[in-house]
Amino acid sequence: MSGNDGERHLALDDPDVYVFYRYHPSLAAAVVFIVAFFLLTLAYCYPVVRRRMWYLTPFLVGGICEILGYVGRSLSSHYQWQLGLPPLYAASIYMILGRLIRVLEASKYAIVKPRLITKVFVFGDVVSLLCQCGVGEKIIVVGLSVQLAWFGFFTITGPRFHFLYGKTPEAEETHIP
Repeated sequence: MSGNDGERHLALDDPDVYVFYRYHPSLAAAVVFIVAFFLLTLAYCYPVVRRRMWYLTPFLVGGICEILGYVGRSLSSHYQWQLGLPPLYAASIYMILGRLIRVLEASKYAIVKPRLITKVFVFGDVVSLLCQCGVGEKIIVVGLSVQLAWFGFFTITGPRFHFLYGKTPEAEETHIP
């Protein structure tokens, strides 16, 4: 394959050819995100180890998965079949929200019960990943749609909790290290 964009992604415009996605991934964007996640993950190592904040370990694992996912994306900018690992950072965010709600004893402000938050949202991620592993472009689009819907629901759940809890007198008294 040549370095010419038109030659390395010949099938993008051909509806009869199966491709994972019909766009040209940006190598520059992938490199920027590799560097950003590397630096952020490295910065998180200090409080996790120094202050023994082991509950933040999912952020470290998620950061490593994001780095690997963007390495795969950078490789697929040259050759589409080199996908790498999918980004799995969201699960750590789900776990932290559930723990935060439990620690604050504020489950009455959550849409989903704190003990179910991780299970509900990881279930959505697993369903979407399984769909994305399927054969056929339409099934992959369904998987991406499922992932978007579940993460969309989470982006309502987290801020809604923050907004409602932030209005309470307990929020002013609470100090979280």
